[in-house]
Amino acid sequence: MAVSDVLAGDHTLVGSEDVAAIAGKREITGNLTIRATELVDLEGLENLITVGGNVYIQQNESLLDVHGLRGLVHVGGFLDVHLNTALLELTLDGLESVEGYVFVSGNKALVNAQLRGLQSVGGDLLIQHNYALAEVGDFKTLATVAGDFRIEGNKALCKCFVKPIRKGTKVSGKYAARGNARGCVCANNPDGPPRPKVRTPTGFSGRGAVSRLRRVPPATFEAIKDSPAALKALKKSREGFDPEHAWDGLLWLISEERRERPYMMPDGDTPQMWALLPCWRLDAVDDASFLSPVDVADVAAALAAIDGAALRAHFDVEAMQVAKVYPDFYWTYDPPEIVWLYLEEKFARLRAFWAEAAGAGNAVISFL
Repeated sequence: MAVSDVLAGDHTLVGSEDVAAIAGKREITGNLTIRATELVDLEGLENLITVGGNVYIQQNESLLDVHGLRGLVHVGGFLDVHLNTALLELTLDGLESVEGYVFVSGNKALVNAQLRGLQSVGGDLLIQHNYALAEVGDFKTLATVAGDFRIEGNKALCKCFVKPIRKGTKVSGKYAARGNARGCVCANNPDGPPRPKVRTPTGFSGRGAVSRLRRVPPATFEAIKDSPAALKALKKSREGFDPEHAWDGLLWLISEERRERPYMMPDGDTPQMWALLPCWRLDAVDDASFLSPVDVADVAAALAAIDGAALRAHFDVEAMQVAKVYPDFYWTYDPPEIVWLYLEEKFARLRAFWAEAAGAGNAVISFL
């Protein structure tokens, strides 16, 4: 490679003039940083073959794709692509090796991630919490992952896309594919569509348990409230809202009552608490509580009054750690913005559930 094709040291791209300054270069010996820019694409970097250090593509609000890096073959450090809010597609099919880890996370608009030519990763390979992600490559060329291989928390990613990924790949650490979409149909699944599964309750912390929320018309409520068999059937239904591990974090964000008593789960005297812990017991079964249509309307109104800025203001991982908000490991996640995106998405779904229930005049039954 000619000396004129090589750029020594680290390089940071901020605007189009920075891209133009390195256009045509084939190697960067240090780090390539593309962080918090207003770039829409990376066209002009297509000749770049090697980055000797790390590649950071982070917190870009306008970046739609990375096609400009389609010639990239080798990264001598790690590849970190996270918190790019507009990124729709991550296609790096020419990339063959990354000496460090690969981290693709928190890109909430990302639909398609393809690394079809990737052969080796020198650290962890993590594709996590990209909530719109619907398709990933099959990794057929991937021979080795020196660390963990995790595809987790991608809520739109059908599990049958994930199932074949590990075949033929040597993973030195742990392999995990969980928290992705269930009950969906994938055309590429050789074994047919996955069978829908009913989620089991999760999230016990010693201060209460997660509620699974189901909304029912008043007439239906009256008909089933004293029937153990009918209530158990409703509990198994997949329709409704299941907060999963987010339940206590959501309570912390939306309820002053929860924040004022950090070492003890309150009984639930406010609509904000009722949003996840309805307070009226049903005698027919041990694990069910309910709210009347009037109470449901109060909860929906309370959640509608919470704006995003107020919610974000209460996301304080240090305070949540001290208060032992469940689950403890969430608040040590690096970067914490990944957990915030997860809670933000869960809150939007929680608020929509209660708004729909109130609009229909429903009662709500919760199950532990």
